[in-house]
Amino acid sequence: GAAYAQADADIRALVERTGIPYLPMAMAKGLLPDTHEQSASAARSYVLPEADVVMVIGARLNWLLSHGKGKTWGGKSAKEWGAQKFIQIDISPQEADSNVRIDAPVVGDIGSCVSALLSAMGEITQRSYQKDQRLRRGERVLARWTVSPGEWEQFTANEMSARPADGGNVNLVDMSQRVPVAGLDIIVGPDAVIVGDDFHQMTGLGKLGPTGPFWVSSQPPALEYHSSSPMPRTAW
Repeated sequence: GAAYAQADADIRALVERTGIPYLPMAMAKGLLPDTHEQSASAARSYVLPEADVVMVIGARLNWLLSHGKGKTWGGKSAKEWGAQKFIQIDISPQEADSNVRIDAPVVGDIGSCVSALLSAMGEITQRSYQKDQRLRRGERVLARWTVSPGEWEQFTANEMSARPADGGNVNLVDMSQRVPVAGLDIIVGPDAVIVGDDFHQMTGLGKLGPTGPFWVSSQPPALEYHSSSPMPRTAW
């Protein structure tokens, strides 16, 4: 269903922003690579029975998913429910509760439903996705460079050592990226930053002032720019 809806970008955004494990059905292969850190393809027999809450997007709880019950889902017998709570996004209201109870049915086309979830989460919307694509094409780019794995590791170590006692991030951009051997691409726009595959909308930080961005003499070097509000200066 997700493939037909062409909602790949939004579904990927939903998976990555929530941090939930992702298990594709046959038609969803390739939507996220099997090597993705949230892919559970190699641990299917573990994640299904151990899951507390399952969100089903575009797939249906038919024989391919053992009808949502049985030993596949941790049930003691072939017909026993495994006690998971299900969220199901499907265009057909008849699918809800057809095999097991759906605790949170979401009826509608996948694209609209996932986009609405992202919007409600205050994360990437379709407009943000379009902005992401424009930056990647080189439109309104203020700075662009590649960080080597060694530089990223050192930068991450510096950020962790500077983290306050309450555990908050000094650096506002997520630092959990795995850097490929070829390096990690960084793209800075007027109000957004792309770090590898991740798009970061700088909502609430204002737009770049006329003096930014500029390099800070540090090890490794860092890029700094001025924002109008609420913080006088923010660095990445």
